[in-house]
Amino acid sequence: MSKVNLAKWCAGALLVSFITASQAATVSLSPLSQNVVLGDPFSLQLNMDFTDDPTLGGGIDIFYDSSLLTFVSFSFNPSLGDDTGQQRQPDVLTNELNGLAFSSSTGLSGPSLVGTLTFNTISAGTALFTMADNDLPAGGFFSAATFDPQTVTYGGASVNITAVPIPAALWLLLSGMGLFGVISRKKRN
Repeated sequence: MSKVNLAKWCAGALLVSFITASQAATVSLSPLSQNVVLGDPFSLQLNMDFTDDPTLGGGIDIFYDSSLLTFVSFSFNPSLGDDTGQQRQPDVLTNELNGLAFSSSTGLSGPSLVGTLTFNTISAGTALFTMADNDLPAGGFFSAATFDPQTVTYGGASVNITAVPIPAALWLLLSGMGLFGVISRKKRN
């Protein structure tokens, strides 16, 4: 392959990658990473960006470790649309929220908050969140312009859950109180 043909091929590949990237549809969680204390609830924001290709909507599955977390609730962003018939709460399965869905007959576009997920922590460790297109009952996403299935890039998150250690000062206080108890007992005898 000549240098000219190689340069043309590279330029074409670069152009295709820019076009593909500019038409990317994303659904992601934020913050990407957070630290929480065992026993405390925490929230994640579910965000979408269908700027380049508005969506009619679709469904997602969210995967997490149910030995570390319990699902509490999902609340839709009220500005996403007031037709609650086009919003579906997920089915809570072991390690999965299945079929969380949102849609609009006129199309949803742009970056937007979909809603807020709330969980309780039940064990220490690192909880990873991943997502994928839902197969049933909601199905994947469809373009509002072409009605074709959309390829969505999903962004997950991680939560580090730590147990709260008893502060060293508490141990020192308890040791001192025990020592005073022993001394006062010996003085009485």
